[in-house]
Amino acid sequence: MKLFEALTDQSMELSALVQYLVGKSEEMNTKPSIKTDTFLDMAHNMGINTSFENLTTLAQQEPLKNMITDVNKETIEFGDAGSYDKMPVDKARDTVKKMAKSASNKRS
Repeated sequence: MKLFEALTDQSMELSALVQYLVGKSEEMNTKPSIKTDTFLDMAHNMGINTSFENLTTLAQQEPLKNMITDVNKETIEFGDAGSYDKMPVDKARDTVKKMAKSASNKRS
């Protein structure tokens, strides 16, 4: 697998996580943001091994560039869900669950 393909796969997987988190924030009427360490831990638990530096690079590229508006060492802020094609919360939740289950099976 080429590096570009790996980054593209990570971008798609991270976009499902972002969409899930944005959907949850909409349900709870909260600001769509999360602590950076928490986001990276969630990604790791889903089998996405990424770093802060890699995340900042991916956040500037499609599909994440319209989803993530700010990334810093403390927090990640997400854009308005209307600014990108959003998958339904249920589908995002199912995708996140499948990825986490797959990651835990690989660790076993």
